[in-house]
Amino acid sequence: MRRYIKCSSCGKKVYEDEQVFSVPGIIFRCCSLGCLANCMMDYRVNDLTDEYLKDCDEDWDGAEE
Repeated sequence: MRRYIKCSSCGKKVYEDEQVFSVPGIIFRCCSLGCLANCMMDYRVNDLTDEYLKDCDEDWDGAEE
């Protein structure tokens, strides 16, 4: 039985020793450049608020005077 991972975009199986496409630190596993592009275009825009940082498990870096 061959080991595999599933594409982050379409769910297709990517088997061991096949090519996998990624953007380090952002998207780690796609089966093709097309799927990688689809993942990169899946973005969101939010207001930077306390609630947003809480949802992302982040803290404010500092405060302006």
